[in-house]
Amino acid sequence: MVMVTWANYHYHDFVSNWIANLRKTGYTQPDGVGFLVGAMDSELLELLVEDNVPAFYMGSGLSTGDFGWGSKTFHKMGREKINLIGLFTGYGLDILLSDVDTVWIRDPGPYIARYPMADVLASSDHLSPTYAEDEGLETMIHSAHNIGIMLFRPRARELAVEWSQILDQDETIWDQNAYNSLVKKGGTGPYDGAGSEDPQVRRLFYGYNKKLVVGVLPVQYFCSGHTYFTQRIPQSLGVDPYVVHATFQFSGTRGKRNRFRESMLWIVDPPEYYDAPEKYLAYDNILPPYEVMHEQKGRGSYVIEENVMKHFDLVNMQLRQLRSGFALARALGRILVLPKLRCGMDRWWAPHGGRIPGSWVKGHLPIDPCPADHVLNLENGPLGPGMKGEIKWREYSFLNRTESQHLQNSKLTVKPSDAHEKEELSGDVLYIPTQYSYERVGKVLEEHASAKLFMFEDIGKLDHFDDAATAQSFNSMASQMASIWCCVSPPAKGKPGHIWYDMLFDVIPHKDRHGRQWSTPWEPKCGP
Repeated sequence: MVMVTWANYHYHDFVSNWIANLRKTGYTQPDGVGFLVGAMDSELLELLVEDNVPAFYMGSGLSTGDFGWGSKTFHKMGREKINLIGLFTGYGLDILLSDVDTVWIRDPGPYIARYPMADVLASSDHLSPTYAEDEGLETMIHSAHNIGIMLFRPRARELAVEWSQILDQDETIWDQNAYNSLVKKGGTGPYDGAGSEDPQVRRLFYGYNKKLVVGVLPVQYFCSGHTYFTQRIPQSLGVDPYVVHATFQFSGTRGKRNRFRESMLWIVDPPEYYDAPEKYLAYDNILPPYEVMHEQKGRGSYVIEENVMKHFDLVNMQLRQLRSGFALARALGRILVLPKLRCGMDRWWAPHGGRIPGSWVKGHLPIDPCPADHVLNLENGPLGPGMKGEIKWREYSFLNRTESQHLQNSKLTVKPSDAHEKEELSGDVLYIPTQYSYERVGKVLEEHASAKLFMFEDIGKLDHFDDAATAQSFNSMASQMASIWCCVSPPAKGKPGHIWYDMLFDVIPHKDRHGRQWSTPWEPKCGP
């Protein structure tokens, strides 16, 4: 079996992370290769050769930039994957193909070897395990097979060839939909087990005109972004997954990278990521007591029910502290380490009552930790890379990394205090009067600039700039930082059901990102 991924120049760091994590699993093959990387352009190929990575040239002629999910380039990229399946199975090889936005945590070889009778094994977008108590395959579930992680054996080459032909005939067809249709073509049926008494083997089924033996990989071990990052099913079960695929996420490629960083599965950042010349600023979220929240009945309604209000109250409390964090980071010229967030409700692309329909029945709300891309726009605006006025930041788990532990030896705790009229240093704690502006806090901290980490307590007590123009400039940026929550049912056909978070929700008056004037207290409003 050979493991294969592929990418273009834009995803070079994802390739590096894919390889580094795969090597950590100890995955090897007798031929000494074990894996290959397809380079879709010469720019990536040159880098892979320099890194001594076993690679081959695909020469796709596609962009060297971000494909962009759902774009024409994205769909063309997907067709290259199917061609790879046909190529390798044509050589008589078993191919375990995984998208480059995956991280392998355990060696998959022994697992795959359990099912020599399987022609195809695929991951799934199913959101709950059918057999949480074992590592066996799922049953013949009806959720879409996800083609981001797939095993194809040579016996399944006919399927791969027809799959490629279908896509060549119609460039608008999504490759994953085409695969799911082909697997079910001619009907499916339970696998007879070929005499096996193993109940896990009997979870295989016949597909593709009942000519192939197909299996669905278990969602708690071959994880989607939702089962791992959001529902945290493996963590709840106390099991170690084989792989995590960064799906069900927001903020594009940067959102994927941050999901891996939050979970400490991104292991290729350079030393300067953890020791930047700008130095760092961090704080711990102040949150209300943990409260289990419940879904609304049905799949959401236009009425903003109690749980939706609770969700926004919870998130707004954190947005208020984030605003102070970003303002101080800007005033001090430092990098903000994001806090660990908590969300009262899940985020999806359609109306729901708090959790995506089909989620694990043993899961519950709130979501803690809540991925940053559920709340913040990490891809564009002031939090996006290279954007005008960019404010640099790090993931919430940054200070838990071994690579950042040196910062603890150069830390100053900063504590806003109602009881102080001027700043006071007591041991390794600096007390700051809460009436100080962001600019004045920055001036005071100049004397402690050698500290690599400022750790703030109760950061939300600091809340203003002295200079009106500076405040206006920052508020204009802050209005673009947050993302949306989705969704309640639209108020009318063709109307939106999503609600935008507002970093300035408690500022009266203010204009939001859409230019709407708020002269009264903020409340959830659908759209625009």
